[in-house]
Amino acid sequence: MSELYFCIDFVNPGQVIAALGLFELASRLQSTVEGHFNFHSRTFILSNAGSLEPSTLLTQLCQSRLDEDQVQKGVLLLSEPFNLRLDWWQGRDEDEAVPKTWAGRQDVRRVAHAAQYALYRVVTKPDFRPEQLFTYSHPLTDNSNDKEKLVAPFYFDAFVSRIHSRDVGFSLDQHDIKVVPSPATELLCLVGLQRFRPRPDNGRYAYCLWDQPLGPVVASAVFNACLRLPDGGRCFNFALRYRDDQRRYKAFGYAKSTY
Repeated sequence: MSELYFCIDFVNPGQVIAALGLFELASRLQSTVEGHFNFHSRTFILSNAGSLEPSTLLTQLCQSRLDEDQVQKGVLLLSEPFNLRLDWWQGRDEDEAVPKTWAGRQDVRRVAHAAQYALYRVVTKPDFRPEQLFTYSHPLTDNSNDKEKLVAPFYFDAFVSRIHSRDVGFSLDQHDIKVVPSPATELLCLVGLQRFRPRPDNGRYAYCLWDQPLGPVVASAVFNACLRLPDGGRCFNFALRYRDDQRRYKAFGYAKSTY
């Protein structure tokens, strides 16, 4: 299979970055892989993917160990076959260059593990369709003991994030209200932000999409507007929305097209 297609909502930044997270992982298994967006079909395409199968890639992600670094607290290490260090959120909570949605006390590893478990349940369904990966929802649960407990997502998915404290009058996290996110968006966006970071832009975050096949290094420069392609592309920006009155918890909002 030389090309893989995934349906994407371009104004949902979590979905976009999650697709790029999938790109990152694919590039670690197939060095020739390139990625681009099709603006007409509203898809993200991985080309030169060789024999890479999306279900196999996703199953490997779900089954890979995701451990905390023993040297630097809070850093996650995704094991073989990916061998990826995840630490983009390290630093001060008030650092506006980092689109971090959680408060300091949230256990990133616990949420990531819950997303792995939920994604595995999605991927192994008999009727699973890889091209619709980011539309599947499933509750995130902590399975570290016999009794499953719901886990709040990172709120990278703007579709889920539109339900927050200003809409319902209180924080969903504080009242254990069930939120059913896309585990693929939550987990793969965490991965994608390691390389594909939106650019701070006057209190918002900007990102650009491209429509010609690029490798991950060049693609990351185009994404955060460090590099402009001759044929142009499409650019968007979004804001983080507050999910509680104390402004501790945030969520990715929907983006607006800038050109």
